[in-house]
Amino acid sequence: VSLQGRPFGDADFNPRIPTFPGLPSPSLPHEAWKDLSDAERLQQNVTAFSNLPEFLSAVKRQQEMLNPLAPELHYQLETAGRQCRGLASNLKSVMTAMDLAPEP
Repeated sequence: VSLQGRPFGDADFNPRIPTFPGLPSPSLPHEAWKDLSDAERLQQNVTAFSNLPEFLSAVKRQQEMLNPLAPELHYQLETAGRQCRGLASNLKSVMTAMDLAPEP
């Protein structure tokens, strides 16, 4: 956010973060997360890592308009999206190896 200038770079700036369709929010308490089965935790991770690339792509498009002279930021967002796709694929493979069927 420091690249955005004022008020985004101000120390006391605390915007409301909107939800993104398909991206789970981290509202599950730690104890509830621990109580989930392996299959449930894996599926929640698959869902999150499968949806993050679309979110990161949207952020990258916005940043290319807002900060056209920040190629490192654009590259980092693109790389993070690729890594998320890889993680989702690996998690699906783990689930398949455990005889669990990943949900779409």
